[in-house]
Amino acid sequence: MGSAATKYNENEQVASVFLAIRTKKFKRAMDLFSKGNFINCIDFEGHTPLIEACRGDRHSESEMEREKFVTFLLQNGSNISKPDVYGWTAAMYADENHHYSIARKLNSIEGKISCYKKRADPLFNFVQNKDDEIIEEEPVSVLIH
Repeated sequence: MGSAATKYNENEQVASVFLAIRTKKFKRAMDLFSKGNFINCIDFEGHTPLIEACRGDRHSESEMEREKFVTFLLQNGSNISKPDVYGWTAAMYADENHHYSIARKLNSIEGKISCYKKRADPLFNFVQNKDDEIIEEEPVSVLIH
């Protein structure tokens, strides 16, 4: 996928942003955004800062700050429909990690009724549906001449 930023001198700031988000230091992450225009930067798995904020586990003491941070990202042009390398969007991660108010906000912006989508792991032949049932898909035959 490449580096976490498109410009070499931004790599350190981008890494610091992702570290701040992962450690629930959302104010620190917002401060770092004031030093560069990388609101839609990605890490090596294609996670944007918005996706990273939605991937974190739910902790009641940090939820208000997480919601403020997501609002900050949205107000500053964060791409809400960009999926990561696994095909997951921020709304899908928000719902999966019980950030329901964030998921509702993202879904209303996207104009979708639900963030449940059929999702597949690209490395395996399995699909997980909205009821969290794992279904094995039929293998696809490939003829080689």
